[in-house]
Amino acid sequence: MFGFCFVFLQVNSEFHPETSRDKSVAQLFNHMLKPYRSMLRNPKRTMTVFVPTDEALSRLPLKQQSMLKNNWTLLTEILSRHIIPDVEWSPENLRGERVHYNLKNSTIRALGFKNGEDTYVEGGATWVKIVQSDVGCINGVIHLITNFMFYKNFTLWEAIRDMPKLSHAAGYISRYPEIRSLLSRAGSTPLTIFLPNDDSLSTIPSRTKQKFALNQTFLNQALQGHLAIGQEISSVNITNSFEVVTQLGEILKLWKSNGAIFVKGGHITARIIVSDIWCVNGLLHIIDNLLYLPTRNIYEEISRFDDLRLNVLK
Repeated sequence: MFGFCFVFLQVNSEFHPETSRDKSVAQLFNHMLKPYRSMLRNPKRTMTVFVPTDEALSRLPLKQQSMLKNNWTLLTEILSRHIIPDVEWSPENLRGERVHYNLKNSTIRALGFKNGEDTYVEGGATWVKIVQSDVGCINGVIHLITNFMFYKNFTLWEAIRDMPKLSHAAGYISRYPEIRSLLSRAGSTPLTIFLPNDDSLSTIPSRTKQKFALNQTFLNQALQGHLAIGQEISSVNITNSFEVVTQLGEILKLWKSNGAIFVKGGHITARIIVSDIWCVNGLLHIIDNLLYLPTRNIYEEISRFDDLRLNVLK
């Protein structure tokens, strides 16, 4: 039995286990200004609501999360742009592109791929993927999405510096003012950067970390090899295998396989584990390995694979 859209939002706040309930997106909807909460409850209205998951909330820098939680006027402004009034829209059988207008009269575009696997919507120059569609309510329909639209008022460096999963990468980048300055610049040239998460960097052998400390150029060149200038590469663009040139002049190869996206630099392949963190000056993707620079010997590298795990003799 379907309930009101608002009721659904109140009771479905467990989309991301790392986000506590008081910071969940469902609770954020509960803090919208009263006229909007009343609208979501109104059985006489019809609407389509794009709801960012709790994982989408975790993709925002901590500062932006705090702003949404504590500034209800800003919160209402952002979330109201995720609502299409007087339309019950479904991505089922969508082909090509369709345009709708939200409560603030801004456009939301929907794009479906011919393979029927993925549907993306765009608002505020941010493409987001629908991860669960057609949650029916008596006054409309809900689609769960991977990111917040209309909310990317932060630079790549601000996102990296304020992202708990990237504290090691942020520490490395902070050693190089020219890279930090480039990532901080909200200019007209878009950037895309692929950065390894803390789990992957923390397992790098200590002898390799010592090499990073002794040879600053070594690590600087590696970081530049993770950065593409003049291109905004999102998951919506990655439908086939293609190559991009990095700031270092090296080639990155990207492709999609079995629903996952991979990137290869040198002889090293990494999986994108968090994609499409949209920033005012480009895109950030979090990956599970450092590209270009081999950091482990053959035995250590083989031991990282679960299906090739070696029995270590002691």
